[in-house]
Amino acid sequence: MLSLTKTFACLLIGLSLSGKLFAAVGSNFISTILVAEWRMDEKQWNGTSDEIKDSSGNNYHGVASSATTTNGFLCNAADLSATGTSDYLTLNHNAFNNLNDFSFSFWLNTSSGSRQTIISAASNSTSNEAVMYFYDEETFRPTINRSGFDSSSVITSEIDTGTWRHFVWTREVRSTDGRSCLYIDNIFQGCVTHPEGEFPIEVVTNGFVIGQEQDFVGGGFASNQALSGLLDEMLLFDHLLTPAEISNIYNNQSAGNGWDGSPRSCPLNLIGEWRFDELFWNGTNNEVLDSSGNDLHLTAFSALTENASPAIPGDPGTCSYGIFNGSISFIQLDDDTSTSDSLLDIPDNLTITTWINTNVIPSSGLKSIISKDENYEFHINTSGEIFWWWRWATLTTNGANITPGRWHHIAVTWRNGEQVIYVDGTERARSSRFGTLDINNDPLQVGQDLDI
Repeated sequence: MLSLTKTFACLLIGLSLSGKLFAAVGSNFISTILVAEWRMDEKQWNGTSDEIKDSSGNNYHGVASSATTTNGFLCNAADLSATGTSDYLTLNHNAFNNLNDFSFSFWLNTSSGSRQTIISAASNSTSNEAVMYFYDEETFRPTINRSGFDSSSVITSEIDTGTWRHFVWTREVRSTDGRSCLYIDNIFQGCVTHPEGEFPIEVVTNGFVIGQEQDFVGGGFASNQALSGLLDEMLLFDHLLTPAEISNIYNNQSAGNGWDGSPRSCPLNLIGEWRFDELFWNGTNNEVLDSSGNDLHLTAFSALTENASPAIPGDPGTCSYGIFNGSISFIQLDDDTSTSDSLLDIPDNLTITTWINTNVIPSSGLKSIISKDENYEFHINTSGEIFWWWRWATLTTNGANITPGRWHHIAVTWRNGEQVIYVDGTERARSSRFGTLDINNDPLQVGQDLDI
């Protein structure tokens, strides 16, 4: 395949997440005031303080240890599926500290029938200050204010279905004892009572852990008590949720809305943004800068950058753009590091957008725009149409009308096998394919396809 003689402005690559913007379910709006809301929607976690955001406005943020995010029930979810004791979340202890009645709501996806700890709170005197624990796939065994585990259990429906299930754990303070109850998928499972139930929960710094059971504050984990699965949309309330409130949360979130029925949209998971605004390129490594924050910088090979003034007809108004000679010039990012491997290899949800201005329409063959070879690539063909190629399958636009000397906006999306090509904001091709995009270690190239 031939390289493309053209200019580029502003190339974006990102994940197209599964969440959508839905209308609020007005009849199910909830007036409950919550303490904290951890949506788990961050693009990635790396152990940075306050990286797990609390969306309630109370700033009860958290930090991840050897855990990251993945596609979830709503937008992203915490991935705690690794075995062992290294992966867990530590949330701000002030959210839980001194609560009397409380309710946790969250979505869980697990295939494990072994012992698992969802929530663990510890004080300086009691490691099992508040523990949400499953003894096996159908035995719920919560513990409050105890040195060891309580033995009282609720027999539940099996949780190891490998599908998303909604859980609500409530704790009620009473004069001589306390009571813990469980709901799964809006169905009441039962309650157990526990001693010392008249006391508030005491949680100290680093003592509020998700995914591991503590034998001392922030540690003493055991691999046979660790959560194995995905966790999403964790809410904490400072009172006992009523069955009606639980039903509303379940229905609202099942419809793709926020817990209170408000509209919900997923943040874009931007992987790379190359603006091509550098003053010049000369072949120096990493000179074509990535503005996404992921440091996926590219290197130019015989490609130039030029200020966008005077404007070319249809100019998108960017500062500068890249220039390619249609023969030997391109820019490239090698897929040979742990960072680029994990970010560039996209199997199921992909969106690429860019502005192009070609000097000529090819008289034969194809002119390459972006290529990662078998993973994903698209081109201009001899009819001025955009041509997408994937695993020996193709999709070609109809009516794209790519015109030399004018800027055109190109967007290509892939979502679980459904391909769509947009030109200048209008859908020009759509097709459905089975399977996922191939994963490889080929470089990402702009303006060339080296047919690796």
